[in-house]
This record gives sequence, structure tokens and C-alpha cells, in this order.
Amino acid sequence: MNPNTDRELILLIDDNPDIHHYLSSILKEKYDLLHALNGQEGINMAIKHVPDLIVSDIMMPEKSGIDLTKILKTKNETTHIPIILLSAKDTSESIINAYDEGADDYITKPFSTAILNARIRNLLDRKLRLQKDLLQPEENASVKSETECKQIEIEKKFLNKFEKTVLEHIQSQGKIVELIAKEMGMSRASLYRKIKALTGKSINEYIRDIKLEKSLYLIQKEGLTISMAAFEVGFNNMKYFRKIFKEKFGKLPSEFSLNKDLT
Repeated sequence: MNPNTDRELILLIDDNPDIHHYLSSILKEKYDLLHALNGQEGINMAIKHVPDLIVSDIMMPEKSGIDLTKILKTKNETTHIPIILLSAKDTSESIINAYDEGADDYITKPFSTAILNARIRNLLDRKLRLQKDLLQPEENASVKSETECKQIEIEKKFLNKFEKTVLEHIQSQGKIVELIAKEMGMSRASLYRKIKALTGKSINEYIRDIKLEKSLYLIQKEGLTISMAAFEVGFNNMKYFRKIFKEKFGKLPSEFSLNKDLT
């Protein structure tokens, strides 16, 4: 696998090679693809690679699509990933069961290419709205479904835990990401993709933002000197600190400072 970082990554899960070939023919021009041949393999790949979206059959060996959905919607690495389930069953009971276990969409076979593409695009766009809900809730205020509200709360808790962990290791040098990943029970690679999915930022950019927000609080509310605040959040290079501070907040630290000692 060599995903193009400019394209979304979709995991296809089905025990039928012909279905894989068909889905690949539909999606390969727009997306990078991963393939799994049963539910358990799909679970393992989802946790390892943290795709942007999953398309899975329901009837599979080892773990069904329902089992897969139930498990992935409880894992830190994968709670945010939209899951589309495919099934030949079109009964109300089957559809309701899928949604009750956390599926984001349910498509009955046979299906048209246009419908699958539209459902995928809709869910990927919803992920972008989730980023705005998490990072700019006031600017993205709108009426949301119960499912959307529940997901926002789940991912807010994750980001709050991430921020708390960053602040606990705020002066760690070099291996802060490894420390955070270990404490959150995730691999470094999974944490990277999860943070990117939720914030649209790299993990290092997001950690830097957390540190800068903390420094602003220390300067503006606690009255620390700029140099002390910078040191408290792990910055030793004052020129660099002032530069990135202004990039984020639009003003130099001195313009927020209660204490005009700039040393």
C-alpha cells in the first residue's frame, strides 16, 4: 500500500473477490483503497491503517459486518470512521439492526455506481463537518441529528483526553508523540491518522496549537512573563515562539501580556 496523501483512504471488506474487483473498478480513480477478505481481517486493518471510510459486506466469515461495526465503533482508533454496510437483505429488521449497531449507511444489493459514490461522498463530507464542529463549534452551529450529536461528544472526549495528556508531558522533548500514544493505548501511526481525521492537522501541528493556547492563558490570565510562559510549554527558542504565536493569534505575545518583561 502506498496511499496518496491527497486522496481519502477507503477500506473494502468482502469475502468475495469479484465484489472487490467491482468496487475497486468504481472507486480506484478517486480514492486509495485497502482490501480485507473477512470481518476479522477488516477489523485489524481498520485499527492499523485508520481509513477515512469503510465499505463492508454484512455476511462474512469470522466476523460479520455487524460484528465489525459494533467493535470499531468502540475503539479509540476507529470511532470516527464512517461505515457503509452492503447486504442483499432489504428487510426493515436488518436495516434497523445495522443502524442500531452504529452503521452510518446501509445499501442493498444490487446497487448502482451513482448511489454508492453519492453515499460515500456524503459521509466523507460529514467528516469534514465533524472537524468544524470539534474545532469551531460556534461558527458551525446547526441543527444536528441524534447520531451526529453522539459522535461529536465521543470525539470531544477523545480530543480532551489527548489535550490533557499533551499538557501532562508538555516539556517532554523528542518523543512526546510516543508517550501520548502509549498513554492513550494506540499505535503512533493510528494516533497520527486519528488526529488528522478529527482536526485536519498533523499531530505535531495540533500539539503545537495546544501548547500555544496554554501559553496564551499563562500570559493573559496568570500574568507570566513571555519567556516564562514559553518555557512552561516547552519552547526554548524565543524568536521561534514569537513567530508561531503571531501566526496563530495574529498578534505578538507582548500585545496580550500583563507583564511587559519580554525576556
